Amino acid sequence: MRRTIGVIVSVIGLSVLLSGCGKSAKDQFVQAYKEQITQKEGTWTFEGGIKEIEFGSSSDTAVNPTIGMLQTQLKDISIKGTYQIVKKEDYMFDVSMKAKALGMEIPVEMIGSLGKQPKVYLGTDMLEYLTQVLATISGGATVTEGFDTEEYKGKYVDLTALGEEIDKEEQDKVRKEYKVMEKEQMKNREKVSDYLNELDQKTFTQKDGAVSHTFTKKELEKLISIFINEAEEKKTMKEMLKQYQDLSVKVLIDTKKKKTSSVWTIKQAEEEAESSIQSMVVESSVTYSEKKPTIDLPKKEAILSEEKVKELLARLEGESETTTGMLTETEFNELKKTLEGVKGSLDKETKEELLTSYKEMLTEEQLKEVKELLQDVGEPNL
Repeated sequence: MRRTIGVIVSVIGLSVLLSGCGKSAKDQFVQAYKEQITQKEGTWTFEGGIKEIEFGSSSDTAVNPTIGMLQTQLKDISIKGTYQIVKKEDYMFDVSMKAKALGMEIPVEMIGSLGKQPKVYLGTDMLEYLTQVLATISGGATVTEGFDTEEYKGKYVDLTALGEEIDKEEQDKVRKEYKVMEKEQMKNREKVSDYLNELDQKTFTQKDGAVSHTFTKKELEKLISIFINEAEEKKTMKEMLKQYQDLSVKVLIDTKKKKTSSVWTIKQAEEEAESSIQSMVVESSVTYSEKKPTIDLPKKEAILSEEKVKELLARLEGESETTTGMLTETEFNELKKTLEGVKGSLDKETKEELLTSYKEMLTEEQLKEVKELLQDVGEPNL
């Protein structure tokens, strides 16, 4: 698991290239990457989100009432925030961000230390919004009823206390493994630097103090393979990439502002796109600051007791289990709108299959409305 996380973090790091200097655009780009992999601590601000998204046009997708809503909601998803790292003996970190989703900005904070006594804390300010999300996906259930989220504001859950207690010997083992993995990742990043130097200088551009390069699908495959040693994993990665007709990422580095912007373009192969996401464009940016981080772990009085955490988890699990599976009013209206647009192309058999599949998700009145809507097509009728 730790190896997998290391691979993911390292690949993501390719989109977090920071400023550098050099004679040519390519030199600056490579230098920026070298500076990034040697940074020990600092403050980073980041933001990102889905700019464009399109779903396939198969019959299943066309009659799914949630597709239209999902497309709108996914376009609305974004994150922005900061993360700080003090890479000394205690390796302290603080990630604070706001995730925008379902029309809300959900605050997420994680803070901790990976030193001699590892501790990771999760802020509970998100609970007010999390309960609203649960209410949305549970068909309108009043999840917040009787649940006072005010008492959790400004508090933290000790995530390390939720798992099995790790003795000192195990902690030492984890730290040693982390150091080994860190050295291995540094070697891999040097390989990335060497690979960047092999790329055609003509594929790098320079304009208004910024340098850029667009990594092709083939180049991304090479970069990812640097961090994968197992033959089976390499095979899986290649099979995964076959699903994409187009996969590229444009990385733009502003060497003065120390800001890196990335634009990912993803397009599924036609056979894969028919009943799933057809294409997507994701934008992100990261800005680095050498400003010394200020990280303070939560005080004892701000950490929820074990009893309070159990009570909280039981409440959330209980509410999530109340999901009825019924369509909300908004989803039902979206279903009718979708069916209205495609009903002319549906035969009797398809209409019957639709009614059967949605029977458990609709009230008697809603089912009647759908049946009447499908009847108003002309032959063949139900």
